[in-house]
Amino acid sequence: MSRVDDYLVAKRCFRCSRYNHTYKDCKGEEVCPLCIENHKLKECKAMNSEFKCINCITYNKHHPHTQIDTAHSSLDRKCPSLTAVLDKYKKNIDY
Repeated sequence: MSRVDDYLVAKRCFRCSRYNHTYKDCKGEEVCPLCIENHKLKECKAMNSEFKCINCITYNKHHPHTQIDTAHSSLDRKCPSLTAVLDKYKKNIDY
């Protein structure tokens, strides 16, 4: 038996590391996707223990009663914010 899933990719800006837009439409500041400092990914020297997710931090700021973990990079495939974006995409698929 084979398993079949939808292939979904969340649009993530390479400049600000946020979802649902691309670099050309970005109005945000440059943010490292690993540590949320103001530098490019290739310049990052952060250790895994220093990783922070800008998307989860933003979520926590807007949802003070339901906090989620922020100790991961925005590139993490298990990111709660990424999971939420992909779930939203799945709900909008009309087969």
